[in-house]
Amino acid sequence: MEIETTVKKLFYLREEKKEQELSLTKLKADIAHYELEVLALMSGANILGVRTQECSVAINKTVLPNVTDWEEFYTYLNENKAYYLLQKRVSSSAYRELRENKEIIPGVEDYNKTSLRFTKSN
Repeated sequence: MEIETTVKKLFYLREEKKEQELSLTKLKADIAHYELEVLALMSGANILGVRTQECSVAINKTVLPNVTDWEEFYTYLNENKAYYLLQKRVSSSAYRELRENKEIIPGVEDYNKTSLRFTKSN
């Protein structure tokens, strides 16, 4: 049966992906640990950069937003029409909840995403 064979193949590929993602998660945790350690060592030694045979590393600082008062922020957005400060994405779960209550949101339409749902057999 062709569909059963294809589903089995897809299942095993998804299982392999899970295993690799677990390995990647552990690797990312190790990287984060060593990044913090290098930052602490560099800061403690009051140095901004390190060069080895393999690479060079420099401390880089970037300003990022951290909203501390959403009401004040939204007031600013509305008063200054500064909507460009927002990322253009609608919350899917909040949208579905409004739609379940028969609410229409102007400028937004439903998009039906089709996907497969897998349930592992016992």
